[in-house]
Amino acid sequence: MRTLFKITKQTNGEAQRSLACDLVEQAKTVAEMYRSLRPTLLESDEGQQVVVYYDFGDEFISNIIEQHLGRIVKRLNPRERSGEPLLPMLTQMLDSEHKYRQSRKYLDVKPDSPDGNRQFVYHASQLKKYIESNLYLPTHKRRNTAFLEQVAFSVAAGISMVFATVVSFAFQQTYGNFTLPFFIALVISYMFKDRIKDLIRNYFAHGIGSRFYDYLITIRVGLRKIGKVKEGFDFVSPQDVSRHVNEKRARKNPLVVNRGVDEQVIQYRKYVHLKRKAVDQLSAYPINGINNIVRFNLAGFMRKMDNPTVPLYVNKGDAANHFTDGDKAYYLNFVIQCKYEGISEYKRYRVCLRRDGIQNIEEKHQ
Repeated sequence: MRTLFKITKQTNGEAQRSLACDLVEQAKTVAEMYRSLRPTLLESDEGQQVVVYYDFGDEFISNIIEQHLGRIVKRLNPRERSGEPLLPMLTQMLDSEHKYRQSRKYLDVKPDSPDGNRQFVYHASQLKKYIESNLYLPTHKRRNTAFLEQVAFSVAAGISMVFATVVSFAFQQTYGNFTLPFFIALVISYMFKDRIKDLIRNYFAHGIGSRFYDYLITIRVGLRKIGKVKEGFDFVSPQDVSRHVNEKRARKNPLVVNRGVDEQVIQYRKYVHLKRKAVDQLSAYPINGINNIVRFNLAGFMRKMDNPTVPLYVNKGDAANHFTDGDKAYYLNFVIQCKYEGISEYKRYRVCLRRDGIQNIEEKHQ
């Protein structure tokens, strides 16, 4: 995939052909080596069972080769299509792969498919998930501060009860039992007791809770624990945002700065810890680490946006009825801090959104 990206983004025709030729040769070599193992598997004692999973891998490799080479053909500069030796290599490889797929009775993409090749897309997706399943590590997620929350809420209830009890005893000694002043004091003390309890609960939930993480995720390979991930989510006041984040955000527009218009700030925190010795024991080959993927669902934001286009009047100086559509866009700024061994790196990305989807994402260096 990385090589394909380089090919499609390459503007130099010669360099593009060279990269594409290398990719075709490598794909051909991988396919031939993999498919040469089939007779050996069939001769083994568990051949019939293993060959089923082997065929899944074979079809997955065939899908990757066919679709990636097709993308290269589509993205090639028209002037380079007749260039040697790229186009003949692509043609030969695609034709050979097509005949092989037919011989193996694999699903093909059909130009006149009545369901829009829905079955092929679904099957290819299932193959991808199956083959790449080893790349995804199983995790166990649970609340990280559940016990601490219960302790904090119990303390809040205890403090409020102390207040109500002290007030009750004080008025009972002064006015005695079953008197109107004692009754009024008892009611008022319980009113304040509930308010005190809620205030202390809010302090623990927001004040102390912001220093802890919401979830603890355990990373395992089989039964071996190789690390953990902690996640936290908070709404933050703009005044509490760190200086480094504000500098990277670079909010300097005089229309909004110092005009009482504050941004809504959401803080997402993630702490990843890996056990180096446990990771080294997973394989005889060196493992540098794991890839941690963070997905943000923006559907909730887009669902409540205005119409994606608004009518705009075009003034041509003739007072005629000229209108056009203007895009109604919103912007989300992501400031990401990556910290490792005391060294911090900041990056900022701006996402342009409309109600009908994401328009573009750009990295802002300042």
